[in-house]
Amino acid sequence: MSLRTWLQRPISTLNISARFILGVVVVQLLVSVGLSAILSNDPNWSRWHISYLGEGDIFSAHFFNVSMWVAGALVGWFGWAFYQELKKAKASSSELALMRPGVILAGISAIAVCIYLVGLFPRSFGVLPHDIFGHAIYFIFLALCVSAPWILPGMSRWFYAASYLIHAAIIGLFILYWSGLSESLYLAEVATFAFFILWVAIIIRQAEVNG
Repeated sequence: MSLRTWLQRPISTLNISARFILGVVVVQLLVSVGLSAILSNDPNWSRWHISYLGEGDIFSAHFFNVSMWVAGALVGWFGWAFYQELKKAKASSSELALMRPGVILAGISAIAVCIYLVGLFPRSFGVLPHDIFGHAIYFIFLALCVSAPWILPGMSRWFYAASYLIHAAIIGLFILYWSGLSESLYLAEVATFAFFILWVAIIIRQAEVNG
C-alpha cells in the first residue's frame, strides 16, 4: 500500500466530509480564543490583535499557542478532505472540469503551516517571525481569491467580484494598522477568518451541487 493510499484510507473509511471538518475548525478556534481570553483576564487583548493572547509566560498564553498548533493540524486535515471532494466534483462535472484542486490544496496547506508557526513563534518570542507567518496567512488566502477565476473556473461572477470587494476592505484595515492610524489588527484578523470560512463553504456547496 502506497503512502498516498494510506493517507486517503482513513478519510474514506470514516466518511468524514470537508464540511464537517470545517465546522470542527470553526468550533476549535472559537473555543480556543474564547477560553484564552477568559483565562488571561485581560480585556485589552482585542485592542491590538488576537495574537496578544499568546504573549507572555502565563498559562493562558501557552494554551493559546498550543491551540494554534492544533488549529494548524485541523486546517491541514480540512485541506486534504477538501481536495479529495474537489477532485471527485471535477471528475463528475463538466462545469468544474477545469478546476485545479492541487493549487487549492497547496494554498490551504501553506495556511495550515503558517497557523502552526504563529503558535510556535509567539510575539513574545520574536515579533518579526511571528508577524511574517501571521501576515502570510492573509496573503496566501488573498492569492487564492485573486487567482480564483483560474483555479476555480465555473463559479459565478458574483463570487469572484464579491471576493475582490471584501479583500479590498480587509486590505484597507491592514493599511490603517500599518500606517499607524489604527492600533488594532483585530478587525482585519476576524474578517479574514470569517471570509475564509465563508469562501470555502461556498465552494463546497458548489461542488456538492455540480458533483
